[in-house]
Amino acid sequence: MATKKQQPKTEQINPVVSETVAPETTQLPKAEIPAATASDKTIQKIARIEQVLADEQKTVKQDPPKVLPEDAPADPKERIVWFLSRQPGWARMNEFLKSLFTRPTFNQSPALAARENHRYIKGLLTELVAEGKVKIQDNAHKRLLKPNMRKHPYTHYTLDNMVLYGRI
Repeated sequence: MATKKQQPKTEQINPVVSETVAPETTQLPKAEIPAATASDKTIQKIARIEQVLADEQKTVKQDPPKVLPEDAPADPKERIVWFLSRQPGWARMNEFLKSLFTRPTFNQSPALAARENHRYIKGLLTELVAEGKVKIQDNAHKRLLKPNMRKHPYTHYTLDNMVLYGRI
């Protein structure tokens, strides 16, 4: 006996009724479409971060202008003497000396980090000590910008890594 090849069921004609009957169909479960793949999520995160950074650049808070007391002099030499005259005993001068320079705004290097500014501070303090208006503990101002061989790799002494004490 020869076997017939089975053909796929399509439409069959019912000989008795002579009408077309559709084959039985089974309902397949609906496949869930993923909301976003991992790369899409990463792209969305990057877009959100860029948006936040753009908003921050627009709303960078500027420091309010420094309002000095009325009796504060404008000349930096006189301002150092004025500061030390208001402090009892030895006063730490680092933060005050840093305040003589403007603070950096967004994406600017700090002005204090420039060697010229440290040279300027060293020159001011040297002149004030020579005139006898100010005393600096251990003549520490003379170490500004000198190599610090105690640290490897060696660095230079700055207002960030040394302490200056002064008095009238």
